[in-house]
Amino acid sequence: MSKGDGRVHNPDGIDRSAAQKTPRVSVIIPTFRREEQLVRAVQSVLDEGIADFEIRVIDDSPEGSARTHIESIGDSRLHYSVMDQPTGGVPAIVRNRGIDEALGDVLYFLDDDDMVAPGGLSAMLGALDREPDAGVAFGTVDCFGPDTEVVESYNQWFTWAAATAQKFRRSSWLTVGIVMFRGTVIINSACCVRRSVAREMNGYDSSIPLYEDVEFFLRAMRSSGHVFVNHPVLRYSTGMASLIHDLEGDFEPVAQSYEIMHRKYRETNGELDYRALQVMSKLLPLSSPEGRLV
Repeated sequence: MSKGDGRVHNPDGIDRSAAQKTPRVSVIIPTFRREEQLVRAVQSVLDEGIADFEIRVIDDSPEGSARTHIESIGDSRLHYSVMDQPTGGVPAIVRNRGIDEALGDVLYFLDDDDMVAPGGLSAMLGALDREPDAGVAFGTVDCFGPDTEVVESYNQWFTWAAATAQKFRRSSWLTVGIVMFRGTVIINSACCVRRSVAREMNGYDSSIPLYEDVEFFLRAMRSSGHVFVNHPVLRYSTGMASLIHDLEGDFEPVAQSYEIMHRKYRETNGELDYRALQVMSKLLPLSSPEGRLV
């Protein structure tokens, strides 16, 4: 498998888990020219007080703009690297490198402009400890940003998402269906996944224009189950430029992404399962989500 295909690979064949002590969790932070926000994100992980972890910052800028900022933190658990070939804005490829290199039993992908909510990562790890058969844990989201109306709009959506996830927390099948047919209750940095599951899933699909993170976690939840943590796990930034925030009314990439997501589900789980999930999900007594995620 080639270096630039966006899928998980292990080019040197080294069993890193045998060569080094395995940390409890690997926090993977892709970054691109957001040095101040990145330092804030890293500090939010350090403030969690988790005893056994590593942070892997992977810089997608060709000049390695975050190097001095990360090195100035001076923590041996913090590892910084630069992509050999910048992706030009394909976070799936950067995250898949993190999956390749991570040593932790659990992986947490934090976007560089967001922050772990106090106690959030610890809550997800504790939930996975209590539910050893679950491959994914996710929790609730609080938003922040310079525009109070935008923040409120996003918070309305995440309030709906939290209530819906709590109501159907015992069924990963229905939770997947809700995301596919009613509205997403998950975003990337509000989830963590066991490393073994992430590698079995072959990482993120870099061919998906948007919401490749949603598709990745849906596959993981469908195959290995999930546990929902009714606790804020993420402080989500609504004020920074991003692939999602900068659509400017062009929702064709969103439609393309969901078309790929649905096709892959049918191919993996069968047409009968897909149609049953579609019917059941649309019959669920749910209110329509308010606010916005794009």
